[in-house]
Amino acid sequence: MHTLFYNPWDPEFSSLQQFNWAVLIGIFMGCYTAYWGMLVEFSVEFVWKEVPEQLLEWGVFTELDGAFPLWNYMWICPAIFGGVNDSFTTDIAAISVVVTVFILSYISVVVPVPIPGQNEWIDAVHRIGVFDHRTFFNVFLISTGGMASGLSLGPELPLVLTAGMVGSYLALLTRQSILSARVMNLTAAGAAIGGFFGFPMAGALFVLEIPHQMGLQYFEALSPATIASIVAVLVNRIVTGNDVSGYFNYPFLTATLPSHIFYIAVLYGLFGAAVGALYSKGCLFLKGWVHDWFHYHEHHDEEHGPTKEGGHSDINGHHDECVPLVGEPGVIVTTKPKKGVISAIQCCFKSLTSCYIKHEPTRAAVAGVIAGILVGVICIFLPHQLFWGEAQLQTLIDKGRTPLPVFGQDDEPTAALTAYGYCMIDPEDEEAVAEGFGILCSGAITLTKILTIGLSLGTGIVGGHFWGPLYVGAAASNCFVDLFELVSNKTGFGGILSAYPCVAILCIMGSTHVVTFRAHMAIMLILTLTISAFVPEGGEGFVGGDYSAVFPLLVVSCFVSLMLTRKKAVFYKQQRSRGDIIASPE
Repeated sequence: MHTLFYNPWDPEFSSLQQFNWAVLIGIFMGCYTAYWGMLVEFSVEFVWKEVPEQLLEWGVFTELDGAFPLWNYMWICPAIFGGVNDSFTTDIAAISVVVTVFILSYISVVVPVPIPGQNEWIDAVHRIGVFDHRTFFNVFLISTGGMASGLSLGPELPLVLTAGMVGSYLALLTRQSILSARVMNLTAAGAAIGGFFGFPMAGALFVLEIPHQMGLQYFEALSPATIASIVAVLVNRIVTGNDVSGYFNYPFLTATLPSHIFYIAVLYGLFGAAVGALYSKGCLFLKGWVHDWFHYHEHHDEEHGPTKEGGHSDINGHHDECVPLVGEPGVIVTTKPKKGVISAIQCCFKSLTSCYIKHEPTRAAVAGVIAGILVGVICIFLPHQLFWGEAQLQTLIDKGRTPLPVFGQDDEPTAALTAYGYCMIDPEDEEAVAEGFGILCSGAITLTKILTIGLSLGTGIVGGHFWGPLYVGAAASNCFVDLFELVSNKTGFGGILSAYPCVAILCIMGSTHVVTFRAHMAIMLILTLTISAFVPEGGEGFVGGDYSAVFPLLVVSCFVSLMLTRKKAVFYKQQRSRGDIIASPE
């Protein structure tokens, strides 16, 4: 036993012990991700199917022609399981949105140990190898509620955080060095991502690339992380019974591509870099903007500059991911006097900067409620933006031909949730199915997804946005292809840029994603592995295609985007090169 797992007289893991622990971690993470995934699916199903149907039956909501139709549940969000203020008992549903987002944002602040984010995990990996495990259950519960709420918050960040805590706790129990503890941290996190999404090699690579701006550097963790990911995927599939298959059906790809497709991939990489920079900057701005709502900012002193309490942005007003999820207490409640209708309107628009709340948990909760309502209002008109985007991405790839998941169809009660939804294709309209939604819908979905993700991140509810850049990239690629198809039809120029929509979607998705996460090797593998089948132009049936033709084009476009945005659009400020090995000439 001392040889296989742990020797108390020589606690540092050997390669054999590290391998054995990687297998055990993989088994645990396979079960953990399987049951957590089931819980998330149950929560989403319960909140967005069972609850609205029951409320409709009880008469809380009405039919579309009634006083309070069911589509209001979209802006109310899944706050039904909250409480009710005694003074507003006649409007249960309207109160519930406030309560749920209020509770999640409030709890994120009042917990004894602050809820960590991606930057905290990255910094811990670099500095000490281990991650504080005391917030495990807090992160688990709050992130599950956030995913069920309909906000654009995904599971990948909570997976990395909670799994990293498990690996770190194991390293602390077995008294590992910083180097070995870091390996356990990364191994557990890689196994969680691999097991949850079914990407053994790609999941491990993604986690190993996150701490750095230019790719994997902790090579000693690659083998144990990959082993743990493989075992986690196997165990996850055994527990869930899910088939091993691709994720998405892409537009048809011909068996052969012309030689000039490589310079087209470069152009796709350039466009993806621009979209990725817009996504990164937009989300950071919105996250910082929501975070600053109702904060007390002292006046600037010309001699000493801004005071500490108001210093949530740098001197140029730039926000970054280092902005904490919550601010500092010590603010006061005050409002500017109103002097008429115009001043009142101005006060409404400026209230987020002119009104201050002293109690920090209350401030964070109120800001979270407002951000949640804004997200819900957007989703009333564009239901595609609800949730973190993984399940909705197929609808986006095929331009609306695939019905949105979760929502009811036809005569089902919850079909009324999307009554005011735009950019939705009637599956019985053959002409609409053949055409898909147009360029305006693609552009609107691109911009509003950035808006919903930025607002969701600003609530302070822990959650990830791995699928966000892919979602935005897919919408932007549809917009790009449709635009150049119009230009080509009118001028004869640019037809080559719209001739291969499958290549455009994959390359732009990948090049958009690397701007934010800097995980270029992982996203190339992940996008290739997500290919389930190629769909002919008419949208009927599924056919095979030359999968190997896609990967080199992804390499080109992703590296173009990666190199162009090295210093221009850094999302996670703690990403850096490893500092424990210093090379010096002899």
